[in-house]
Amino acid sequence: MTTTNSNQWQLEQDILAGLLVQGSSTAPAGMANLRKEYFQHQIHQVIFQALCNLYFSNKLVDIVTVSEELARMGQLDIVGGRKYITDLSLSASTTVMAPVYVDLLIERYKGLRMQNLTQSLMDAYDQEATADELIVMCRDTLTEVGGLSKADAPKAVGELFESIDQHLLTVHELGGVPGTKSGYHGIDEKTNGFRAGQLVLVAGRPGSCKTTFALNLALNAAAIHKKRILIHSLEMSNDELIMRLAALAGQIRFTDIMQGRLSDDDRERLHTHCRELIESLPIFIADTPRTNVYNIKSQIDIAKRTGNPYDMVVIDY
Repeated sequence: MTTTNSNQWQLEQDILAGLLVQGSSTAPAGMANLRKEYFQHQIHQVIFQALCNLYFSNKLVDIVTVSEELARMGQLDIVGGRKYITDLSLSASTTVMAPVYVDLLIERYKGLRMQNLTQSLMDAYDQEATADELIVMCRDTLTEVGGLSKADAPKAVGELFESIDQHLLTVHELGGVPGTKSGYHGIDEKTNGFRAGQLVLVAGRPGSCKTTFALNLALNAAAIHKKRILIHSLEMSNDELIMRLAALAGQIRFTDIMQGRLSDDDRERLHTHCRELIESLPIFIADTPRTNVYNIKSQIDIAKRTGNPYDMVVIDY
């Protein structure tokens, strides 16, 4: 996929022209989504850098100031002098940098990176790179490229205000807590429940029952709210995790299960009520040796693609 053609050249010109004719010291919203390397032609990378220097210094952007900044950088002649900057501003079809142009520029950059990755993998394979080395090459590039965002058009506050009505309706339906309840009233009062997109860190000294607390949260979310839970532990085996869950579900001391010191009542509760409850819960424990963030993300993505996304992920570390 080759994008160094007249179409790419024109696209880059349109974006730069939209930035150049702003006549303001305030950068347009879409500029936050741009990076110098998205421009495939070097002179456009240089001009974009000059524009960034001016906008980030809160200086007025126009033909004169951009030319002066390029001269200060020692790059004015390299980009074609003041004439090219003037021609660039005159070529602008609009005084607004269209988000669709930014989206297209990013999409082409992604395609170019994937093309380069393919070639790099072939070269590395020819040089007898190991499978693990090839995986790392893919993983790093895909993580970077996959995280590139497109330009989102700003929304009027009037449009956003409607979300308050939806929030109030949701809170009413959930009994005053907008997120998933933890099972601990005091915590729910402080956190308003656990909501999608949140990262919650549970910290404490060793031996302060962090794992037990996190498993309790998972158990309550699954049993009360029927949420699908994925559990990863970097410290405990699956056997120990399921014993801890069973102890919590059956209100049995974990050490009694570990050491087999169960009373007749505990044993009966473990094999009846506790077993039935555990088997009915949508909780999944990942059995992945030496797990890492990429393995966890992969499992989450697979579940989402198959129509069974996880509502909560618990990582015990």
